[in-house]
Amino acid sequence: MAKNLKRLSKKERYCTDSLNIIERMVANYSDETDRDKLDTWMDRLESIFSQYEEIRLEMDLLDDSEVALKRSDSVNVNDVTIAGDQIQTSREEFEVAYLRLKAFLQSEMRKRSCASDQANVSHAEQAPISQPAQLRVKLPEIRLPLFDGSVKEWPTFRDSFKSLIDSAPQLSSIDKFSYLISALSKEAKRVVEVIDVTSENYYVAWEMLQRRYENKYLIVKSYVDSLFAVEPMKKECHESLNHLIDEYERNLMMLERLPCVIGNLTANQQMSQPTTN
Repeated sequence: MAKNLKRLSKKERYCTDSLNIIERMVANYSDETDRDKLDTWMDRLESIFSQYEEIRLEMDLLDDSEVALKRSDSVNVNDVTIAGDQIQTSREEFEVAYLRLKAFLQSEMRKRSCASDQANVSHAEQAPISQPAQLRVKLPEIRLPLFDGSVKEWPTFRDSFKSLIDSAPQLSSIDKFSYLISALSKEAKRVVEVIDVTSENYYVAWEMLQRRYENKYLIVKSYVDSLFAVEPMKKECHESLNHLIDEYERNLMMLERLPCVIGNLTANQQMSQPTTN
């Protein structure tokens, strides 16, 4: 068991060292010399994080005896990650560093893409742009929904925020970050409130929210629970029947948006059913 733990700890240290190398390259980034390396750095960063997640999962699955042995044995802290709260801190630091590097690389890649598009436009003949006719009807203001950390409400909030804020070209990253914070409350707000409000950190905050709540299995479970929690009809009438049908169809339609998960759940249920001779 100790050998297995030491092997995983060495792999974890290798991932941390690899991440530090990318951090040093990013710190010395030069647009003139390193612009063409962004894609390679991004691929390497994703590969490191994928390996790190697999290693951490194996370490989390260690039984209690291995963890106890890890805490009691006298080992070199440079070879073995410390257990308990320090392991969790190390994991959070690694993930925050990964998200910060990813946000920087994505930002530079977008700048490169915009510069390329502008260069193409400057060499092309631009046809006169006709101004659209002014709308005679004032459309009502669309209000951004609030998100408090409920997994069931995440898909609605995610799609609305992407459509209204994240994809708006006239908004800067710092503006989008401000809108994001104002649209969060309770548990969801606590996820990002420790992050400094800066232009680059907007992508870090959005990535952390997606990693926390983009859990299709929990979303499916919440809608299935809602199906069984629909209040039964207290009396036979048209209104009660319509309410029952509406609640059922609404939750069922939301479930149908996740076909892959439904298929997996169905397959698991079929495998769990006893066979009859």
